[in-house]
Amino acid sequence: MMLKLGGLALLVASVLGGFILAGGNPRVLWQPPEYVVIIGGAAAAFLISNSWHNVKMTGKAIAGIFKNSHLDQDYYQKLLTLLFQLFELRRRSGAAAMENHIEEPENSELFEQSGIINNPRLTSFICDNLRLVAMGKVQPHELDGLLESEINTMEDDLSRPAHSFQTLAEGLPGFGIVAAVLGIVITMGVMGGPVEMIGVSIAKALVGTLLGILLCYGLAAPIAQAIEHNVKEQVILFEVVRTAIVAQVSGRPSAIAVDAGRRLLYAEVRPSFDQMEEWLMESKSAS
Repeated sequence: MMLKLGGLALLVASVLGGFILAGGNPRVLWQPPEYVVIIGGAAAAFLISNSWHNVKMTGKAIAGIFKNSHLDQDYYQKLLTLLFQLFELRRRSGAAAMENHIEEPENSELFEQSGIINNPRLTSFICDNLRLVAMGKVQPHELDGLLESEINTMEDDLSRPAHSFQTLAEGLPGFGIVAAVLGIVITMGVMGGPVEMIGVSIAKALVGTLLGILLCYGLAAPIAQAIEHNVKEQVILFEVVRTAIVAQVSGRPSAIAVDAGRRLLYAEVRPSFDQMEEWLMESKSAS
């Protein structure tokens, strides 16, 4: 959160500070009519082009980029450990023992201890696909295809706010031009007046162009990109689960199956194999 707010503060300080250092008067930049045209027009276009569901999703996604991500190494440790414990239950005690946890995860000690139960979408993904595994009638390549399709659909769904906001960002320079043209129209109406009045009118019109470009490249586009980064962080969770389950169904030992998922993690959160092995040994001892 602090990084995002710091970037926003730096953006304002850089643009406004540079303008002042160049001898500009910051009061000139306060042109409410230009703000109404650009921000109001962009907001209206956003509402026209999106469903109410997507508007609400976008609001939540924007709020999400200002929250500290909980997807740290500790979270992935709990996820990998949970998968290992479920795989080991199936190996040692059969599918029925595992089903006791995946049929009612809210009552499962394993899910409760891991904290994964607090992520309903991920919990559902794990349980639904382990049910397929428990049935024993799905081949590894078939399961892999099913999980890939599900993850692709989920990623498209989660990415809708980012795409919508990127479209809004691309339209902001256009609304800046609209505001500028309206300012020029007003300027034409005072062409017979004092030169100072004409200069002020043109300056007001140019503020519209400035604002449209600044909001696009300095605010809206970065927000869309930040939402996309959050989506990627979410999707990697499901990719880890997918890879681990397919490896397990292919006959790999539980630790090797979990390691296959570990390898998909980004460097800043990916544990070493030795670290992961230590976690799994601790979980074995605890059970």
